[in-house]
Amino acid sequence: MNIVYLVFGSSIDHYQQVYFSVYTALAHKNDSDRIIIVAEDPELFQSFQGKIEIIPINREIIVEWEGQHHFFWRVKIKALQLVAQKYPSDSILYLDGDTFFYQSADALRDGMKNGQNYMHLEEGKLSALSSKTEKLMWKQMKGKTYDSITIDHNSKMWNAGLIGISH
Repeated sequence: MNIVYLVFGSSIDHYQQVYFSVYTALAHKNDSDRIIIVAEDPELFQSFQGKIEIIPINREIIVEWEGQHHFFWRVKIKALQLVAQKYPSDSILYLDGDTFFYQSADALRDGMKNGQNYMHLEEGKLSALSSKTEKLMWKQMKGKTYDSITIDHNSKMWNAGLIGISH
């Protein structure tokens, strides 16, 4: 299983969060797990050298990954695609930097080995969510179909702080 983090931008707080989370991942991973950080400033993770894999990215890649609509969350999807292409036989456990392990990841790992996929938390029906961003997303997506899935009043929004993709 690949345990994957993404961090970019200039906020040292984001890098510190990932740093802490990686320490907890190191304490709870098994020998076959790989920890990968996709980072704009890879130098900040050199103290982990030999324990993790760092995939450096730059501002140009981030802008490309945002796409023509400058969709911020698309960067996460593109980072996961990059890792999936590099390790096509491995499951992916993506974690936001503000997460941490407090116990073994065996249950998640075993679930993904058996075809289970994960997302952190159902936030509610997209059509009923109230933030400005969520309202805009609903306005832009309602009625559209993506790979045979139509976004309708019953479509749910999920928090992507944890994404488990089985292989």
